[in-house]
Amino acid sequence: MTILEAIKARHSVRHFKDTPIPKAAAEALENVIGDCCRESGLNIQLVQNDPACFDTLLNHYGRFRNAVNYIAIVGSSSDPDLDERAGYYGERIVLEAQMLGLNTCWVAGTYSKGKCAADIRSGEKIVCVIAVGCGEDQGKPHKSKPLHKLCGVRKADMPVWFKNGMLAATLAPTALNQQKFFIDLRDGEAVITAPKAPMAMIDLGIIRYNFEAASGHSCTAKSDAKSGLLSRFKKYKINFDGCKAGFRDPAECFRVGEAVRLCFDMIATDTNYTFLVDGEPFSPRYEDHCYVLEFAMPDHDVTIKVNSRNVMLREFPPAETE
Repeated sequence: MTILEAIKARHSVRHFKDTPIPKAAAEALENVIGDCCRESGLNIQLVQNDPACFDTLLNHYGRFRNAVNYIAIVGSSSDPDLDERAGYYGERIVLEAQMLGLNTCWVAGTYSKGKCAADIRSGEKIVCVIAVGCGEDQGKPHKSKPLHKLCGVRKADMPVWFKNGMLAATLAPTALNQQKFFIDLRDGEAVITAPKAPMAMIDLGIIRYNFEAASGHSCTAKSDAKSGLLSRFKKYKINFDGCKAGFRDPAECFRVGEAVRLCFDMIATDTNYTFLVDGEPFSPRYEDHCYVLEFAMPDHDVTIKVNSRNVMLREFPPAETE
């Protein structure tokens, strides 16, 4: 199984069989965890046969079943990048577990930190746990947002490596499946941004690992405090400069990167039309008796102007004077 196949096959599983993790799989998982700890400085631990950690009120209502094995992600409480680091290396372990025939579920809130059996040293804290074991099923795929709401690059303009990375990013697990991230291609480098919020930095690390593992390219991850991600979710307006009546039911507000499609169908015979987008000439496509303007919404309002000229008007030369 390749890493991309593992990303596609892996879904959250909360119901596990009442069987231990096979010995060979547990040993392989411990080896991967050891590698991740050495690279990251985290204190990641595989805890087996500990039902107390998931013995919480929410879990009595069927959220988890036979969840007695988990990966505890622990790290320095003074590390400013702890959450993102936890997400990045945790996802690496999750995908290795998938390739070992195991199933997993990221858990940030519905477990008991007080009952967790992980060894947490002075100056450390637990970030989250990942339930792991042999699932009763393989889980179900989650719904994903349209690509233009997650990425600032048109699909037709994506290099193959970037397209593979985007596919993996859209399949990454995120808190409540909110997918609060945005990926751009800047000077040939992928840049992933996410809002600075609880669990969002864990999600950012997960997404970054999926993107890098599937694309083979490193990328930069940023929070909105540094990169202004909130503007990515802000909607900007289309201003029609005296020409709105000529467009067919036009939407007027779009998010950054969202696909804009405008159809101008007030077309007169013997008339030439020119279109301007923010003062620059724009060449629309003629389709189904209308001119179609398509572009990705930039991070500002856009002004559309349409000029027309009747080509049947006869121009007379100026009168000669004696």
